Amino acid sequence: MDPKIIEEIEQYLKTHFFDLDGLRKAGWKFSYSAPGSGRLGQLRKKLDKILARFEDSFAQRLMKLIREKGRDEVEVYKKAQLDRRLFSKLRRDARYTPSKRHILALVMALELDMKEAEDLLRRAGYALSETKKEDVIVQYFIERGEYDLFLINDVLDYYGLPVLGDSAVR
Repeated sequence: MDPKIIEEIEQYLKTHFFDLDGLRKAGWKFSYSAPGSGRLGQLRKKLDKILARFEDSFAQRLMKLIREKGRDEVEVYKKAQLDRRLFSKLRRDARYTPSKRHILALVMALELDMKEAEDLLRRAGYALSETKKEDVIVQYFIERGEYDLFLINDVLDYYGLPVLGDSAVR
């Protein structure tokens, strides 16, 4: 393994990893008796401020996009060729993350531009990759503002790639 990679990881860990055991070994004392007091209480307050700045979850952002685009939820899941139950699960559980192909179907249904699409994918832990043919095809359509899911799925099918949405709904 390249030593430079290890060095970079070590540096990253120094700035991003909170080593509670290391602090204890260094003599730090934490009080668990009175919430909000002592160093742990101060740390908790700081962490709460940081966590409060986190963005919306995937599901929260999706619902906001639907409202911002002036769309109806039923219209969106039908246009995305998604099962009603899957969409209902999205609405009920803010932590639920659908598959990438389902998210891309929603991107097409909402006619999102590349920036919006990448943001929505990122919130679910996905990204478009230049090394995946299906991603490049989807990117092609988004960049051209062409959101016809039937056409996109026909092209994906032509290349023997998985289609977007639920294939059973198709």
